[in-house]
Amino acid sequence: MQSIQQHITITDAITWRAAQIMGTATDPHTTAQAHQQCMELLANIPDDFIRQNYFDNLVSSYKLKNKKQLADALTKYLQAPGTNNQLPATTFNESTEIDDPERLPKWIKPYYKQWQEDGYMSVNTMVNDKKKVGFYTLNIKNNEDGSRTISTTEQSNFLAEPIMHVYNGPESLFIFRLVNHRSQPIIEVPASSIPAPELFQKACIGEGNFMLYCNAMQWKRIASALLEKFTKCIAIPFLGWQADGFFAFVNGILIPGEGWQPVNDNGIVIHKKEQFLIPASSQVYLKTQGRNSDAYESDRPLYYNQKNSANLPTISQWAAAMHKVYGQKAYLAIAALPMAIYRDVLFNVDNNCPLLYAFGEPSSGKSKYAESINAVFFKKRMAFNVNSGTDHAFFSYMQRFINTITWLNEVDEATLKPEWFQALKGAYDGESRERGRIVSGKLKTEIQKILSLIILTGQKLITADDNSLVTRSLIEAFSKPDQRKDEEIENYNQLKTWEENGLQHLVVDIVQHRKIWEDEYKENINIALANWRRTSAEARNANQRILQNWAHVYVNYAMLEEKYQLPVHGDVVMEYCLKKAIKWSKQLAGSDILSEWWATIQNLVNTGQLKENWDFQVKTETSIKTADETKDLQEPKQVLYLRLINVHPLYEKDSRSRGKNPISKENLLQYMISRKYFIGAVRSRKFYKIEPTAMEGNSNNGPSMQLKKIETVASCHAYIYEPLNIEITKSTENEELPFG
Repeated sequence: MQSIQQHITITDAITWRAAQIMGTATDPHTTAQAHQQCMELLANIPDDFIRQNYFDNLVSSYKLKNKKQLADALTKYLQAPGTNNQLPATTFNESTEIDDPERLPKWIKPYYKQWQEDGYMSVNTMVNDKKKVGFYTLNIKNNEDGSRTISTTEQSNFLAEPIMHVYNGPESLFIFRLVNHRSQPIIEVPASSIPAPELFQKACIGEGNFMLYCNAMQWKRIASALLEKFTKCIAIPFLGWQADGFFAFVNGILIPGEGWQPVNDNGIVIHKKEQFLIPASSQVYLKTQGRNSDAYESDRPLYYNQKNSANLPTISQWAAAMHKVYGQKAYLAIAALPMAIYRDVLFNVDNNCPLLYAFGEPSSGKSKYAESINAVFFKKRMAFNVNSGTDHAFFSYMQRFINTITWLNEVDEATLKPEWFQALKGAYDGESRERGRIVSGKLKTEIQKILSLIILTGQKLITADDNSLVTRSLIEAFSKPDQRKDEEIENYNQLKTWEENGLQHLVVDIVQHRKIWEDEYKENINIALANWRRTSAEARNANQRILQNWAHVYVNYAMLEEKYQLPVHGDVVMEYCLKKAIKWSKQLAGSDILSEWWATIQNLVNTGQLKENWDFQVKTETSIKTADETKDLQEPKQVLYLRLINVHPLYEKDSRSRGKNPISKENLLQYMISRKYFIGAVRSRKFYKIEPTAMEGNSNNGPSMQLKKIETVASCHAYIYEPLNIEITKSTENEELPFG
């Protein structure tokens, strides 16, 4: 501690008030009242040591002999409910006016007004050729000889200067510049560490000799005044589209209808009177990071070089180049730009957004295709290799940006982690991942959301889980190209040169049209789907999820064409997308899990493991009485009656013998319910089988045999036979069976 004392005529708040009270003591009764009032006054002092000093001074100054009684009375007041235990700040300030401030030491005078207002002084000056830096307070004391003494108490050997308040609820941070006689480092302090001097000290000490000497109450007075001086800003944790109405790059924001606004040196932009912080561009904020580390390195690829954009291609030129290099596959790539930039608008149509999936043999061009789309959004952001990352890295990469591209490479069914496969499925439906995290000493659930358009690239198409990923994807298959012509090589090199220089200006152009997508997109895609279903029987029978996925491609291309000249007319893309939807719907119809089920039934009949009329029957019916109702088939149709209780165990055994995981009977029925050929459950139907039995008696040639009909009544399930594409019945409707 350091202190400088000067004898100055001053008045101390507590001493002054005690003198007034004791001045009323003229007889034993008023003396007792004065003593009680003095103890009640002292009970309002929160600091135990300061309170004890005033108590001792009071006893000594007035030569009070009932010290024990007074101490008991003070304890009683301290324990009384509702005791304030704190002097109002106004009383402290108003009651400690110095009669003659000019008599203060010269170095204190510039800070005296701050002490009056805030209760402390932020000192940064030279005293006797020595640097004096830190928070100081003034202490005033009445002496026995009638003089007053003023002293200074050093509360810290440094100053903490407010820079910015990075608002994020309970996870908010406060950025300070620390100043001592040697250095001025910048630190970030969690909001929860501000009120406690020991926690604030812990945040400072890593930068060197920055020590706090004050107690908790003194520090709170200082911290309270410091908090009033902060500039509040809202941190942007994930770049890309923000719900506040702008698209955030690492170096500024693009506001539709208003234009580009770069960040200032502190990484701050102002929108609608609010300040937003992009930490990766804040020179001040970056100084809080460790040496040779960059916590925001992954954000830097989303950078808009406004000066360079004049020398780069327009959207029309880029789209034409994509068409020259990738042919018809460019339709999907071109549409991918607005699909990604307005991904939230797409999602709101039906609470889903398809994935892009490029697969094919090595050197087939699938990765270069994805690279071309990725380059529009990012400057040299590499794809995430799913074969060599941790769970934390995978989900952090997936949630890093909003309404951009997330590219996952080397996707393969054999090596893809099951939880990552489920995450990709869930990304289509907007499902998020929850994880626990400790915040301010408490366990908090953090939700990791995937809010960008996902591109998958791999050598083989993942068909696991009943082709669940296939139905959620827009698929383009790649094969090794023939020898390229010189013109094709030149077009490819031109495109890659543009990508090397950065194409983020294309994002800036398209973001400007956001209101059109918000106002018109949902209606446009509903019109497109209705038109396809009205004019095409194949579209009506197609997988409706796949049909809608490809409708997104067509509508985004068509809406983009209204603003820019594109390489082919939207009608051409409409026909292409419809054919793609029908193609993949047909392919899935032959490869899904129910197709495998019926193929297994066919095999079990062919190998004699399933018996007609006992395990199944095929009959011509015009109506069926199910467990729920009687269904009219409109016309005579062949109906398959299948006893699942007999058939499913044989299906499980056959599947396992071929190294496949069979589906449970319950799940199988759930899949079947959605198919048009499924009629329903039948509570009871007569089944039979013919078995040979030995007759009584013997003949010279051994026991004679006869055929015996064994009948049973059992439950089963009914299906329209023809759409199953199986041939399992051999008997005619009225076949007569021999008996003997």
